[in-house]
Amino acid sequence: GIVIQVGDKRIDGSVARRLEELEKSLLRTNSIR
Repeated sequence: GIVIQVGDKRIDGSVARRLEELEKSLLRTNSIR
């Protein structure tokens, strides 16, 4: 898959996408409060 460079760490594209979705869901739950 796609490999994204973050600092000195490499993250697979699918994992990065999952992290993005997690971040969005966290932002949503925070905004509900």
